[in-house]
Amino acid sequence: MTNHKIAYELLTPEVIEEMKPLLEAHRDEILPYDDMDVNPNWAFYMDMSASENWALFTVRHAETNELIGYASTFITPSLIDHRFTQAQQDGLFIYEEHRRGMLCARLIAFADTWLTHMGVTYASQRVHKGVDFSPILERQGYEYVEKQYIRRLN
Repeated sequence: MTNHKIAYELLTPEVIEEMKPLLEAHRDEILPYDDMDVNPNWAFYMDMSASENWALFTVRHAETNELIGYASTFITPSLIDHRFTQAQQDGLFIYEEHRRGMLCARLIAFADTWLTHMGVTYASQRVHKGVDFSPILERQGYEYVEKQYIRRLN
């Protein structure tokens, strides 16, 4: 029996408050510049969530209901071929102490199933060099396509 539950959730003010500690921990793992902080445009995300152009998948501890992870995805028409709908990962994070086992794989599989039912044609995932979960993606049928680089301009 698992001690985690995975769900699709709409973004609400209550969920935002629960997400803040996770976003700070996520920031500490991946942001490339010390002066960058987590400062989302919550109104934008709530509008995108309500219009189903952004999806939030959560991982909660089954007994305490504590939020311990999330995957967020933008859902848009493909710019390359407008016949398709794409899902692009905005962020994926699970507290380090909960990363053992198959939890990340279960979260991704849950999100992919939900996105498929929503009519999404293909999904893309970003993997940070410091937290590389490529083997999980490859086992689930994802293909390596490109690298992304960042450069500070000002």
